[in-house]
Order: sequence, then C-alpha cells, then structure tokens
Amino acid sequence: ICTNDEGLPIVILFSKSDCSHCEWVDETFDTVVMEYVKRGLIEAHHYDIKTKDDLLTPDIETKIPLKHLKMRDQSGPGAPVPYFNFGCRYDRIGNGYESQDDPIAEEMEMRNVIDTLLTEIEK
Repeated sequence: ICTNDEGLPIVILFSKSDCSHCEWVDETFDTVVMEYVKRGLIEAHHYDIKTKDDLLTPDIETKIPLKHLKMRDQSGPGAPVPYFNFGCRYDRIGNGYESQDDPIAEEMEMRNVIDTLLTEIEK
C-alpha cells in the first residue's frame, strides 16, 4: 500500500478540466476524500493532468510529484481519465455509476474502497 511519511494511504484522482466524465465525478471525489483527510486518515490529491495542479489545495501547482505519476502508471503509461488510485492497492479507470447518473452509488463505492484500504493498513 502506498503511504506517506506518516503511514497514511495516498488516494489520488487524475482528471482533466475538459473531460465531461471527470467533471461528473470531481465534486463527489473531492467531498469524500476531504472528509477522510480532515479526520487524519488519508492523504489525498486531485490532479488536473493538463495543468498539473492539485485541485484539493489552494495553491497553484505546476508539477505532479514523480511518486504520484508512478501511481498513475500502475495501469499503464498515460492511463485515461478519470483515473482513481487508492493507495496503490485499488485503482479504476472511469466512473462506475455515471451511466446511471448515480453519484450516491459512486460515493458509497469510494467510501467502501477507502474503508477497506484503512482496514488493511491496520492489520
């Protein structure tokens, strides 16, 4: 499991500002992961791969850390977006529930994956 220096799992979404599929899931991802970040349970990032900005921070970044780019390449170089990586243990390309327009189901799946990841770290 990919963790930061404090042992927290790293959760990342790679998206693009001109991607309608990314736009559909962006707010759900950001809301869910920030709840876990505020509780001190995970480290999270949401990178726009065009601008290299981490959309979860107030700063404007211009470079994605190499460590995080390697997590994206887990599914092959240049994985399509949206691409989710949950601690290098679970990843997914695309949205699971966009075709049903069900952001609640998307949110529940994200929470289940993050909770499973946290349980695995505790072992």
